[in-house]
Amino acid sequence: MLRNAVIAHVIQGFMLIAPALPKSSGQCAGSSVEQNRRGAEAARSGDLAAAVVAFREATVSCPGYVYAHFNLAATLEQARDVEQAMAEYRRALELDPNLAEGHTRLGILLGKRGDPEAAETEFRAVLIARHANARDYFNLGLALSDQGKFEEAASSFRATLRLDSSFPAAHKCLGIVLRRAGDASAAIAELRAELKLAPLDPETFYHLGVLLREKLDVAEALQCFERALALKPNYEEARYNASVLKKKMGKPVDLKADLNALGDARDFRARLAQAKLLLGESSKKLDLHDGVGALEDARSAMQLWPENPVSYYLAARAQTELNSRREALQTLEICIALDPGYALAYLSQGRILWDFEKTDDALKAFEHAVALSPDMAEAQYDLAVARIKLGQKERAIDPLRVAVALRPDYRDARLLLAESLK
Repeated sequence: MLRNAVIAHVIQGFMLIAPALPKSSGQCAGSSVEQNRRGAEAARSGDLAAAVVAFREATVSCPGYVYAHFNLAATLEQARDVEQAMAEYRRALELDPNLAEGHTRLGILLGKRGDPEAAETEFRAVLIARHANARDYFNLGLALSDQGKFEEAASSFRATLRLDSSFPAAHKCLGIVLRRAGDASAAIAELRAELKLAPLDPETFYHLGVLLREKLDVAEALQCFERALALKPNYEEARYNASVLKKKMGKPVDLKADLNALGDARDFRARLAQAKLLLGESSKKLDLHDGVGALEDARSAMQLWPENPVSYYLAARAQTELNSRREALQTLEICIALDPGYALAYLSQGRILWDFEKTDDALKAFEHAVALSPDMAEAQYDLAVARIKLGQKERAIDPLRVAVALRPDYRDARLLLAESLK
């Protein structure tokens, strides 16, 4: 299933909707909100059992409390109790049919369970319930593809890319469904676009190799299969296709060459593993405000894995910590060039530009961060602050509400929202 290759791009992190007053307010409102708040705190601390208990208490205290049912469902999903999670999502949707995130999560679970037709129904409901974002159309595209509705799926993936042209998985999925729909040339173009955004994706190299082989571009097809093998040495489909093409081209398929290729792949994987360790250390040092050490580790990671945008993002954070903000801006530009969908990079860029009083550019960066990652509370808050300071108070209210919804304990956002509503 196409879904299996890209599911990580679909499921957004564990998110709790704000503990607002229940729609059926009354005597139960105060106690149910408090129980919901305790559940949210327990979930954030990782105590899912306590969170489930608290959310259940909230639903018993006030059966019409939509968000408590949603939060209970999300917690049960996190705890891998899928059937109970789906039941609670359905209960929340009975109470509020326009709860878009409820439709989204239920659709994802239905898709993973192998019911793409039911998933399609949920994802279409999302398009009605809210102003759709790129991921909404992407989810719908997956459900349509899983049913063999390739032309409709292609339309959904194209809608995703109209909203976010830097969505690598959308290019990849569009390429795959276009191939299945018989449009090889357009499929090749989409897979090449995906590789510009995600140059280390072995599956995309493999699919591109298959298409090029079908178009009789044997030399480049072989390069794609070999690149897929370098990135994923146990990729048997790529190995088989590479061997077949070598035989057709009259190239020897000798053991020594295979062993050398395997050695190169192992060296590549070793360098990536070392880079990941260094990035982990860099992140820890940033938490300790050790800018010098963090920058050193991030730069070492760059040398081992120059295509990885995370190295540049952490280096920019370290440069900011060391008050080298102009250098940080330059580093963030490289990060964004490597991954135009890196929301955190735009957020950091916006903050530095704001400090430099480049307010219009900063506002654009915050807006870009929110568009890429609408569930990032800090980006929503910074966008709201920027709009207020630029005299756009009315346009600040929505992002503040989202920030509070995402993080009920976000004190600054709650205070600013209350002030903005006066």
